[in-house]
Amino acid sequence: MEASFQYMIDIGGNKKEGNVLATSTYDAVLFLRSRFPDGRILSLRKEWLKSLKIMLTKSGTMKESDGADLARKYSLFFNAGLDPLDTTRILKKGMRKSGKIARLTTIEKSLEQASPFWRSLQDAGFPKDMIPLIRTGEANASMPQILMSVSGLLEQRSKVMSDIRKNLLSPIFSITMVMLSLYTLVFWIIPGFSETFQDLPGIHIPRWEQALYGADAWVVKHDFLFSRYSRFWYRRADC
Repeated sequence: MEASFQYMIDIGGNKKEGNVLATSTYDAVLFLRSRFPDGRILSLRKEWLKSLKIMLTKSGTMKESDGADLARKYSLFFNAGLDPLDTTRILKKGMRKSGKIARLTTIEKSLEQASPFWRSLQDAGFPKDMIPLIRTGEANASMPQILMSVSGLLEQRSKVMSDIRKNLLSPIFSITMVMLSLYTLVFWIIPGFSETFQDLPGIHIPRWEQALYGADAWVVKHDFLFSRYSRFWYRRADC
């Protein structure tokens, strides 16, 4: 889990203070040495309250469709020559949904603390399996192309997941309709026919039909199905 570290660095006699997000003190030192190769670290301490806030407000994983859209937009702006921070601010201004604004705010704050772009996306809940690709693209200065490829992969995966959900919902809907039809047949239709024939004297009822009515009455009386509602729907269950 990432935490916030406050640092002070001496660069040629000038002291510089700031914050950095890292998973450990060792990672924080590596980041500071890579960012300030000529600097000397005077102090580095973990800020526990900020770290707790980061942990509590950590964004969940975003949807594949949202990730695809975000990667495509970043790719277009990067191709136009904008840097990640400016792009994030522009996207944030044009966004209306609160959830997406919160994710862009997370990316913006992470970038303002000098975190790499891939880590900022990771903090905002970007699909984890795509982070290594983005990290490679950032290291090789091929971000626009990588982000467009990531967008295509996420769109394809989103479509596959949507198809799977539809295929799963279809049999569930069919089973539900069958259960409702069975409920209607057992607790409404068959008892209704039974009551009608019992109220009409002199009508001969075939044995198979008598057996059907008897079995249905037994099911209702013993609460075999839908035990909480059977006696309410079948008025003559106790007869």
